[in-house]
Amino acid sequence: MDETIIKEMVSVLLNQFTTPIFTKLKSLGSDSLSKIKIALNLSFTAYLERSYERYSKTKTLLYRDMPVDLRDFYVRTDLKINSKIIAGNGFTQLIEKNKRIVVSGSAGCGKSTFCKSIFIELIEKPLGIFPIFIELRHLNNIEDKSLYSYILKEMISVNPNFDKKQLEYALKLGKVLIILDGFDEVDNDHRHIIEQEILSLSNNNNGIRLIISSRFDSRFSSWNEFYHYTIQPLDKSTALELVGKLIYDENIKKKFIEELDRKLFETHGSFASNPLLLTLMLLTYEQIAEIPNKIHLFYEQAFLTLYNKHDSFKSVYKRNIMSQLSIDEFKKLLEIFCFYSYI
Repeated sequence: MDETIIKEMVSVLLNQFTTPIFTKLKSLGSDSLSKIKIALNLSFTAYLERSYERYSKTKTLLYRDMPVDLRDFYVRTDLKINSKIIAGNGFTQLIEKNKRIVVSGSAGCGKSTFCKSIFIELIEKPLGIFPIFIELRHLNNIEDKSLYSYILKEMISVNPNFDKKQLEYALKLGKVLIILDGFDEVDNDHRHIIEQEILSLSNNNNGIRLIISSRFDSRFSSWNEFYHYTIQPLDKSTALELVGKLIYDENIKKKFIEELDRKLFETHGSFASNPLLLTLMLLTYEQIAEIPNKIHLFYEQAFLTLYNKHDSFKSVYKRNIMSQLSIDEFKKLLEIFCFYSYI
């Protein structure tokens, strides 16, 4: 997107966000208030512009060599809470009402991309909410596991003049949304610490908004203030829409869409309803399309992708495997499990 347009969008959002804060700070002297206005506007402008550039593009299984704009390939799926289905495209409207939210789903369902799309939408279509995007996996690589310190560090990295007091002003007085992506990617030994700090942030800042994405975890049921949404599998129409948006060989894509519509979604629904595995099906379609007895090639790729390829697109991240098994050992175990379950 053009840099001028990004600056205009950021300016509109910051005006919506900071005006109520400055109104509440009128009791300060005019000099102090002016300094805070300048510091907040400079810091927040720099953060939003840099973060928009950073999170509006990504690399995926299909686009390995160059980052691609989210809007060029992403289709936001629906979510579910209790038995109610929520349209994904209207999710940002819920943030105002339901301030604390957990979004969970299985591997490859698009949790991180969903979170990035929320961050981008709040800049492109501002609601007066200031979004901060944090990738929790980076806490694994630093000695200080304090979430608050890491958020502050991220802001300071964009503008060295930003300080703790300015962040406190924003959290206490403004509508700040902190998006914490990948709770399940925090090393298991440290999750309890991060959990306690998330709940502390929630308890101590009434106006704060929080979205946490993760694979399924039973601990979320005890987070009393949080609404728990589950990302739903793709239905056939959404799967077809997603494949249609992908930049790929048009002839292969056309044949794959026809096959997906005709029978493939029904025969391989558990794969075709997962965005990551659906993309993988397209990638391996040439190999398996005409030779049904080579479907094992797809399953092999699916196993490798879910085991470690998916995580390889996340910078400086290596998931700790709870079983402590190497990939060949885990593969043998899965083969035995499949054999016994088949019998």
